[in-house]
Amino acid sequence: MAERIKGSEIEGSSIVYSAMITRAPSLNDNFQIELSVDNRSQAEELMDRRTEIHDYLRKSLKNGGIEVTFRVEKDLKKRKAYTDEEKFNRMLESNPTLLRLKNELSLDFI
Repeated sequence: MAERIKGSEIEGSSIVYSAMITRAPSLNDNFQIELSVDNRSQAEELMDRRTEIHDYLRKSLKNGGIEVTFRVEKDLKKRKAYTDEEKFNRMLESNPTLLRLKNELSLDFI
């Protein structure tokens, strides 16, 4: 769905695009599409653009009964690392030898 919306007039918002590619939407009964987002700001941005999203989906899928809802779902495992220390700890998960390198070179976070 995000690839199709990326090519439309909704493309201008990186928040919308990011929210739509992070998790797969779920299709419920009566053409109800539920999209999980990471935080309230994403949900609010999507709600502000809900009419555009509905119009695009209804037109391209030729189904006037489509309804999209948004649910905030915090996933702490997938939380983006922002600080240098968080980034380093994330890299340590996949390569524990980095800790030895950090210690041998006496590196520290500023």
